[in-house]
Amino acid sequence: MGVFQEMDPELALRAIEGYQDELSPERAKQVEFYRGFSCPRCQCSLNEEIDAKTTFSGDGLIPKALLRCSNCSYAIEPHTNLIVSYGNAAKTPVEIIPIIGGKYIEDP
Repeated sequence: MGVFQEMDPELALRAIEGYQDELSPERAKQVEFYRGFSCPRCQCSLNEEIDAKTTFSGDGLIPKALLRCSNCSYAIEPHTNLIVSYGNAAKTPVEIIPIIGGKYIEDP
């Protein structure tokens, strides 16, 4: 294995000079799309997670991400709405769990 050598920044800037930045606008659209999702289980925000199985699936200039809840580990592939993992229901706050039959059942 060779040693990684970083490219000279001036040389890198000259190499891309004159080309239009296509990635930044696409990334901004993707970030806005991901912000529209929240965990259906605990209503927390979802964090991007790179998964090699889905990252470069389909068309597009930039890699796709899975979205995972940092609280309960619920995970979704946002572009297809495929649920990857239901996570841990034990980490769902009690006040979010729906009341069945209109009231809580008390222990005797």
